[in-house]
Amino acid sequence: MAKRGDAARQSVMDTICKAFGDNFVGIQDKKAYVFAQDGVNGERIQFAISITMPKTPIAGGGDSMPSTASSEAPAATNFTPTELAPEDKAKIEELKQRLGIVD
Repeated sequence: MAKRGDAARQSVMDTICKAFGDNFVGIQDKKAYVFAQDGVNGERIQFAISITMPKTPIAGGGDSMPSTASSEAPAATNFTPTELAPEDKAKIEELKQRLGIVD
């Protein structure tokens, strides 16, 4: 049975394979291995490109990434922690007492 994202991962791998052509080395452990020429001394360097699905996607979209995507960090987002309901807090305290966990 196929897992969620298997078809999409294969599509991404196929795209990377086509994009790198003869410089595509292979796939191992959810990573695509490719070669690229170093501009400084012309050395051929191998890169491993991790293919994972992030839990929290970054903003963006469309068919192509903006030219600044590779040189700028993603914009910071405001993090708001989830507040526990009073009954959940009480249950946690009860479990802590039962397990001997003290703050």
